[in-house]
Amino acid sequence: MSEIPVQDESANSKQPKADTAQPEKSHWLGRPAPHEKPLGFWHVFVIILSGHLGVRTRAQREEDFRRANGLHIVIAAFIYFVVIVAGLVVFVNWIATS
Repeated sequence: MSEIPVQDESANSKQPKADTAQPEKSHWLGRPAPHEKPLGFWHVFVIILSGHLGVRTRAQREEDFRRANGLHIVIAAFIYFVVIVAGLVVFVNWIATS
């Protein structure tokens, strides 16, 4: 059997450990960069609607999520969800009474 070479531990100490690196801060609840104009409510609502329909390109979606506040998107999505569910309930009740 051949011997397995043992590396000097001092050589490994020069390399940074992966688990000690600080994770990048998430942008989901942050604000857009200072030089970018944040998206308004109606634009965020259009993002939610077009996401529901699946008509946004990847580049548009990345730009939207980079500029939009994640909290605003969650709130607008919740409002959209409530409107869709209420609309479906009204529609089913209308069909059932006809």
